[in-house]
Amino acid sequence: MDPGGPNPGTCCRCVQRAAHRALIAIIETGSGPGGSAYACLPCAREYAATSLAPGWLDEVLRRAEAGAEVPRELARAEELERAEAEAVSGPESGGSPAGG
Repeated sequence: MDPGGPNPGTCCRCVQRAAHRALIAIIETGSGPGGSAYACLPCAREYAATSLAPGWLDEVLRRAEAGAEVPRELARAEELERAEAEAVSGPESGGSPAGG
């Protein structure tokens, strides 16, 4: 996935759901798999202003704010949100699971 492109999910800083997140850190470990941290754009901008931010974060934010591939990814985020809502409340047609 493009680290500067849309990436729906939860922000690692404010823990809010976001349709568009940016990669803000790559987590390296001594052994085992590493990881990555993604933040919503407002939190990513705030983090970029700190001395802890990696040098490449400004470029990631520029690309994220330009909206690379936004329509396709946002459509996918909306699809995921609808599926999650249906899983909680049932299908949109009646608000309850099908069957009798």
